[in-house]
Amino acid sequence: MRRIVIATVALVVLAACRPAATELTGEQKSAIAAEVNAVFENWPSFARAMDSEGHLRHFVNSEDLTIAFPGGIMRSWSDYATYVRSKWETWASVDTFEFFEMHTQVVSSDVVIVTSVGKLAATDTACGQAHGPSGFNGIWNTTWVKRNARWQMINMTIVTLQ
Repeated sequence: MRRIVIATVALVVLAACRPAATELTGEQKSAIAAEVNAVFENWPSFARAMDSEGHLRHFVNSEDLTIAFPGGIMRSWSDYATYVRSKWETWASVDTFEFFEMHTQVVSSDVVIVTSVGKLAATDTACGQAHGPSGFNGIWNTTWVKRNARWQMINMTIVTLQ
C-alpha cells in the first residue's frame, strides 16, 4: 500500500513539474508556414519529372495515411503507392501540376494544414489525351506532420471544381 501511495505522489509531483505548453509566436508560425510551403511548392516537381518515388516521399509511410480524391478513398500509404505507380506507368507526361491561392494554417510546431486551388493534367500514353480522373482542377486540402525532422502529408483531400 505504501508503494502505491509513494508512486502516486511521485507521478503527481512529476506532472506538476512538467513545463506548460507554450503558444507559438507569430514569428514561429510564419517560419513553420514558410518551411511547409517550400516543401509543398516543390512537391509537383517530382510529378512533372515522372519521379513516382520522389512524389511518394512527401507522404507519411503509414497505415494512418488517408487520401480522398474523385473516384475513391485510400486508407494507407501502400494503397496510395500502388495507385501512383500504376497510374504513372500509363502516363507519357505530367503536363501541369501547380497550386494557386495557398492558405497555410499552423496548428502546432509539428502539424500544418495547407489548402489551395490546384491543377493536374497528365497525358496518357494510350490515347494522347489528358488522363481521366487525374486531369482536373480542384481544391486540395492537405495535412502535414513533422516526423524525423521532415514534413510529410498524412492526409490529402481533393475536391474537383467545375
